Amino acid sequence: MLDRTFVVERADEVRDICARKRVDVDVDEIVAVETRRRDLAHRFDTRKALGNKLSKGLGPVIGMLKKAGGQLDEATRAQAEEKLSAAVEKRTYPDEYERLHEALAEGAEALQATMRALSDEVREIERERSEVEARRDELMAWLPNRILPQVPRGRSEADNVEVRRGGEPPTFDGFAAKPHWELAAPLGLHMEMGAKLAGGGFYVLTGDLARLEWALLSYFLDRAREAGYTPCMLPYLVTRATLFHTGYLPKMADQVYHTERDDLFAIPTAEAPLTSLHANEILEAEALPRHYCGFSPCWRREAGSWGADVRGLLRLHQFNKVELFKLTHPEESEAEHERLVADIEALLVELGLHYRVLELCDADLSFAAARCFDFEVYAPGGEQWLEVSSASNFLDFQTRRGGIRYRHAETGKPAYCHTLNGSGLATPRTLVALLESNQRADGSVTIPEPLRPYMSGQDHIKPQ
Repeated sequence: MLDRTFVVERADEVRDICARKRVDVDVDEIVAVETRRRDLAHRFDTRKALGNKLSKGLGPVIGMLKKAGGQLDEATRAQAEEKLSAAVEKRTYPDEYERLHEALAEGAEALQATMRALSDEVREIERERSEVEARRDELMAWLPNRILPQVPRGRSEADNVEVRRGGEPPTFDGFAAKPHWELAAPLGLHMEMGAKLAGGGFYVLTGDLARLEWALLSYFLDRAREAGYTPCMLPYLVTRATLFHTGYLPKMADQVYHTERDDLFAIPTAEAPLTSLHANEILEAEALPRHYCGFSPCWRREAGSWGADVRGLLRLHQFNKVELFKLTHPEESEAEHERLVADIEALLVELGLHYRVLELCDADLSFAAARCFDFEVYAPGGEQWLEVSSASNFLDFQTRRGGIRYRHAETGKPAYCHTLNGSGLATPRTLVALLESNQRADGSVTIPEPLRPYMSGQDHIKPQ
């Protein structure tokens, strides 16, 4: 969520953000609605304050009128006029001043009717303000996050900037590398079983191939813990508010699985529950930064278009992933982003995979991210680069949506934290690159050294 003042005072910049991220939002309507809300809020406060003054100041006057039977002598009227003037200053409330003094001449009921009219007016202002606030919040929820100045401009993912490459491209002695959907079938990949159980986009692994995926996940979690991330076991179903905090709702409502009876959502990533661990809390300054990691299956309805890239494990409705998450002071988020990138890159280096790091251009930047680096691994069998992680800085976009703040050490006032996250890593595509890069002529696959302790020392897997 963007700051409302920022949207109103820098509307042209917000329009530019929407254009660069290709998000269609009526910024003019948001500005108009927020301006109207501010006017109503001011009117509500002033009319409410007047009502409080009248409730306190007119009681004695009405009492005098009732006691006198509505007929005031000159001295009593002068006293009533004085009390009325003290309750409502002519300079501050000229219209009400005249109206109340006219009502005084008519008696107690006229004064009480004037007070009821004011009370009705306050309620009507409050009703309209609530409607305007709801409309403003509805529109604001569709505004994308800011874009940091370092982010390159572009028109599509083709304009993403390659930052660096690492690892060596794999070579094969005397045989052509197979794509994973051919290589992995004899090893224990069963796409047809997954389709039988749940439909397209789901898979089953058996035997050593299933063990290899668990080895990857265990390795990722151990490395995250060693890097200072606190492991978390998380719910796989979360509330609507939890997905709103991350920015998945309402923008990507058509991409998540929803259980209507309980109004719960299957998480598209562990980012969702990790981001909301401290929702609606105010943390002490010294409690930051917080580094968490969590494993989860991830569910996404949109698994890609038909074609060669949907074969095997490339496009799935369900997959496993370890997520790295950071909650930090605003002034530290850029440095924390660099460390997050380093933590993810270390995994690819240790696994011996050929990879590249890309900085996303503005047109390819996600709705919620202010800056992002993608990690892609090379799969030689399919001769393609596969994304296995995105490391993003969200600034205060998610914490404004989730009410996640810290108490500033100097001012003592609450301020919004910054959030960052990245996959560390997603297993299906990592598994694809690992299989294709380490395949042997006989169809077996060498297990990278870091994973062998998780495979009881086993150094390869072979067809079942």
